[in-house]
Amino acid sequence: MYKTLKALIILAILGTNSLLAQPKLEIIGGDTYNWGTVKPTDNPLKAKIVIKNSGNEILKIDEIRPGCSCTSSPITKNEINPGDTASMNVTLTFSHGNDVVKSIKISSNDSDNSPKYLFLKAKVYYPVLITPYQYFAFNECEVGKPKDSKLTIVNNSNNSLTLSDFVADPKVISINVMGKKILAPGEKFDLIATVKPIKSGLLNGVVKFKTSDPEMKDVSIQVYGRVNESPINLEVPQP
Repeated sequence: MYKTLKALIILAILGTNSLLAQPKLEIIGGDTYNWGTVKPTDNPLKAKIVIKNSGNEILKIDEIRPGCSCTSSPITKNEINPGDTASMNVTLTFSHGNDVVKSIKISSNDSDNSPKYLFLKAKVYYPVLITPYQYFAFNECEVGKPKDSKLTIVNNSNNSLTLSDFVADPKVISINVMGKKILAPGEKFDLIATVKPIKSGLLNGVVKFKTSDPEMKDVSIQVYGRVNESPINLEVPQP
């Protein structure tokens, strides 16, 4: 009777210890990393993220998956002992846009926190703003028929800016600005691109210009579209 009771007590203690023993994934500094306000010249953004095992069993990192191809996050080791740490060297490349919000998914053997997400944030300051989009869109164009697309260019800085060297490529794209354009702080103007396609299919191009701001010396605006054959060209002549 005594031996049986003793065995049951030992099994109960072992079971309790087994339940209490587990890894715990902790991101030092919290689950969000915020670079704050950054400039175009800060691209790409980099950070060292420290992961700690706050549990009492080995933490095994099964997978680290960034939410997009613009982010990389290699880790120094995939197995972390209790109380020990590992580092992720995060690199984030951002494109034109004011607010950057990305995430990294971390899968591990921490049953209470798998997957765990690390959120990456930044606010990009652009001396030159392009609105409402950062590209020229031409939908349902026709061969030989001109079509316009308009964007607004804004001086978002506190100084006067000179925009110059406007170029459109390929030659089927033309723009309404030549030479130089000087903008006072807060001033804006409409940049209009016109295409007159010579063949059907996908339209790809770029509009470029330079600015006098050292943080944004060169600006490239992509041109996208699809060109349909002209209905006139589709007519079949009767014999």
